[in-house]
Amino acid sequence: MRVDDLLDRALEARERLESATERMNAVIQDFEDALVLGGYFTSGFVGFPTEAGFPERFLRWCEAKNEWHLFVEPRTGREGDERQLLKCSRSTRLEALRVLPELWEQLAAEQARRDKL
Repeated sequence: MRVDDLLDRALEARERLESATERMNAVIQDFEDALVLGGYFTSGFVGFPTEAGFPERFLRWCEAKNEWHLFVEPRTGREGDERQLLKCSRSTRLEALRVLPELWEQLAAEQARRDKL
């Protein structure tokens, strides 16, 4: 295979990865927007699954600086260790997509409980 062909394939792969990343970011942003529009202004969190059975990191829905966002925070939970999901690495954002349904269920259950009060 010629070098030019390899470069073309690499550029195509990069474009596909960038496109997939943009779609992933849009899903995360749409999820946040849906929670805000739905009035889900109560914190919640779920753990990232691990082989060891206990989470080392958590995906948290919470308010920071008067805005609600998804954050990733380590198990230590020290203030300042959290990071907004959309600013995390691509691999962390991908992992977070796997636990979004669980977080949604938790937040929806809490919202339903609050609505009954």
